Amino acid sequence: MSNTASRLQLGIALSCVDLGMLERKAARAQAAGYHRCQVSFRWEATPGEAWAAEDVCKRRGLEVVAFGAYINLLRPDDEAFHGISIEGARNLIDGMRYAACRRIVVYSGTYGRLPSEAHPDNQTPEARRAATAEARDLAIRLRARGGYLCIEPHYAHVIRTPEDCTAFVSAVDPDVVRITFDPANLVPPEEIDRHSELLPPLVAALAPVLGLVHLKDIRRRPGGLDYPPPGRGEMDYARLMAAIRAQNLALPALIEHADEQSEAVMRAAREYLEQYL
Repeated sequence: MSNTASRLQLGIALSCVDLGMLERKAARAQAAGYHRCQVSFRWEATPGEAWAAEDVCKRRGLEVVAFGAYINLLRPDDEAFHGISIEGARNLIDGMRYAACRRIVVYSGTYGRLPSEAHPDNQTPEARRAATAEARDLAIRLRARGGYLCIEPHYAHVIRTPEDCTAFVSAVDPDVVRITFDPANLVPPEEIDRHSELLPPLVAALAPVLGLVHLKDIRRRPGGLDYPPPGRGEMDYARLMAAIRAQNLALPALIEHADEQSEAVMRAAREYLEQYL
């Protein structure tokens, strides 16, 4: 571990289909020692439910640093992608009238059927124009609320490289749009053996436009990859955290894929990462 402490602020992502599930997960997160979270809405939440979700977390000692609305910018009305459409994302932004949270996370999008499914049309100028138009609609609303649109790129999506990210931020609204850095989402299966050497240049290239960090692990399986909680796969976290420290990034960093597990697993993921901070 470096003598220079990381400025990342660890938290946990809580993915929920209703407020009751959020209450249960928030209670486990509190017991596991967390103080920050992202609430990912897998339903068409109302503006009032955005505030209510934040209140649930606040009562458990959790600051909500981001709302997750994993819409597909290339099929914005399709709830099947992650349980929420662009209308639900707009509702969450409207909910910022009452809530303190000022970040909303969305996928960049794919014409594929699943979040990790590539499609040849994703890399066309038409796809970039479509994603830009939908993101601008959200960015205009967020600007009025003093909020930030945190786009999450993916190796199979319309936004997949550091160059794509920088261009997209500039095209939509550089004052409002930021990138969510989830390194596991930027490593295609054929590159997993090289991921350790890819991490430092990725962090350096994206640092100027980052607004949030997501942390999960990556693990090979027949036919693809799995994404377990940190510490249960092959991600080189020592290299990753050193690269983040080198950029002096002071951002919330949300642990993913631990919220479906026990309190012990949630705590273990936090403690595993803390050794690298």
